[in-house]
This record gives sequence, structure tokens and C-alpha cells, in this order.
Amino acid sequence: MEYTDEEFDKEFEVLKILAGILDEEFEVLKDSPEKLLEIWRNTSPEIQREKFDKVFEVLKDSPEGLLEFWRNTSPEIQIEKFDKVIEVLKDSPDNLLDMWRNKSPEIQREKFDKVFEVLKDSPEGLLEFWRNTSPEIQIEKFDKVIEVLKDSPDNLLDMWRNKSPEIQREKFDKVFEVLKD
Repeated sequence: MEYTDEEFDKEFEVLKILAGILDEEFEVLKDSPEKLLEIWRNTSPEIQREKFDKVFEVLKDSPEGLLEFWRNTSPEIQIEKFDKVIEVLKDSPDNLLDMWRNKSPEIQREKFDKVFEVLKDSPEGLLEFWRNTSPEIQIEKFDKVIEVLKDSPDNLLDMWRNKSPEIQREKFDKVFEVLKD
């Protein structure tokens, strides 16, 4: 939908008013994460962008609350704020994997290396991360993951299982070379 300058200005004024209301409500709701999350679920991406850091600060010490907050944050803001959230969750592979699940290929492409660095020393975590990475990203990042898993044939075979014919066609020779040695 295209806005005229006047329509845009009016819409922007409404968003600023909503942001002000959220500021007032925030002070009341910061001691009630459930209500804060309910408001967040129904907050526009524009306001989420503006208020993300404020809500993050309240929820960062509650992994469950932080993950719910993350699930209800718009994808474009997730790309912008991914590093901030991963910093808090990096010591909890399960929470980090929960954060990674069902992310768009765009987010996965941009943030794969960051999550990989956190999980590369945990074969189980790395395999779960791999299972929850989209096939197109798997093709792009296959060689990086195989380098970490090459000394563990069982993990390498686990990684290979249930891969698409496209991935198997493109990466068969690489896996074969690693396993034959």
C-alpha cells in the first residue's frame, strides 16, 4: 500500500502516540512478563524496532520469556537484533537451538556462522542445529560442518541421513573422501 505524504505523516503520528502509550504501560508491566509478552505479540514492527532494547532488558534473565519474546518479534528485527539475543543464550544450546528453529533462510544465511561458532564444540548441538537449518543453507555450509565432524564417522553419518537428493548429489564425493580414510 502506498501512502501520500499526508497519509504517511498521519500514520507516523499514530505510531508515535502508540509508542508513548507503550512507554507508560511498560513501567506498569515490567513486573509482569506474561502481560508484557502479550502486548509485544500485538505490537507493530515499527514499534517493536523502537522498543526492542527496553523489553529485552526486562526479559534477558528469563530464557523462557526471552524465547517467547523472540518468537513474537518480527523477522526483520530478528535479523537486526540476533547477535544481542545469541549473546545471552550462547551458554544454553537448547535455548539457542530453540531460537534457531523455523528461522527464514535469510536469517539462517546471515547468522549461520555466529551460531556455528557457539555450537561447533558440541557434536549433539551441532547436529541438531544442522537438522534445523534449511536445505539451501546446508548446501552452502556443508563443507564447514563436515570439517568439524570429519573425525567422528557416526556424527558425519547422522548429518548425512535424510538429506535431500540435491545435497547428496552435490556433496557425496566430499563425504565419501572423508569416510574412506
